[in-house]
Amino acid sequence: MNQDLFVSVAAVLNNDADVVDVFVREVSSALSQQFLHYEIVLIDNASEDQTSFVVATLMRSVANVRSVRLARRLNSETAVLAAIDTSIGDYLILMDPVTDPPSEVIAMLSIAKEGSDVVIGVQNSFDQNGVLERLIGRPIDHWTKAVLGFDVPSGATGFMVMSRYAVNSIARIRSKSRNLRYFVSFIGLRHKYVSYEPICRRPSASRRPSVIKRARANIDAVFSNSAVPLRLVSQIGFIAAFVSLISGVYVIAVALFRRHVVEGWVTTNLFSSTMFFCLFLLLGVMSEYVVRILRETREIPLYFVESESHSLRTDNTGADSDRLNVV
Repeated sequence: MNQDLFVSVAAVLNNDADVVDVFVREVSSALSQQFLHYEIVLIDNASEDQTSFVVATLMRSVANVRSVRLARRLNSETAVLAAIDTSIGDYLILMDPVTDPPSEVIAMLSIAKEGSDVVIGVQNSFDQNGVLERLIGRPIDHWTKAVLGFDVPSGATGFMVMSRYAVNSIARIRSKSRNLRYFVSFIGLRHKYVSYEPICRRPSASRRPSVIKRARANIDAVFSNSAVPLRLVSQIGFIAAFVSLISGVYVIAVALFRRHVVEGWVTTNLFSSTMFFCLFLLLGVMSEYVVRILRETREIPLYFVESESHSLRTDNTGADSDRLNVV
């Protein structure tokens, strides 16, 4: 049993009353066999079912569990930030209580201890041959890689192990537009991707992001971390302005040197359509950046904590009672 390493496992709960009990007991069993010091941090993302009651019951019987309930429902990336802020372990393992298997935690920790700041799980069963994946997913992934310069596998999930250095580095980023998978590459952390087979504790549903949601996340990552789209449409705008100037000169020349000018209905309408397309494309992209500027300049915390509690018992009793690993 490792007595020198402190391990934190964190999970965001979104109406997970039906799975949190099994998840916590499985994680506790896996950790208690390997580590003397560990904690299980549960971030209740303002769940509306019985999640809070189940967690409170769990903390009466399962050791080293901490619960943090957020005051209102937030996106998953911001809820994960709450887990990053509150964890105290040498390593932090982020898990989804519905799909991530505790049996993979020890193996991923071993890889992290070999020198990787972050170890990211990639689902084996990720379908890369679907119609939407081919039409939307792959092109968006390639575009994101080309713009940001970061290659993130399509099946990469939020199941990851982070060293304390990685946790501290990521915690310093207080951007309101968050994408943890791209932050890893943006900071320059040493990372590895590990394949794993997901499980499903809730057979009627799956937490794997849809192609559309993943595409939206990639687009948001690009607009939040790169000025390339803005520069691109700016260049298009300058080219369109130059073409418009040349067209104006041509129209004046025709008016001066030709006696009979036939109105070019097709040419005029085609030109107007092109100009309006460029104009609205420019306005659309600029609007995206203006929205993000507004979000970033609002001096408000990213999240608020409604309550916090911890287990009523600890595994460290007797002679080791002064070595509590839950705060």
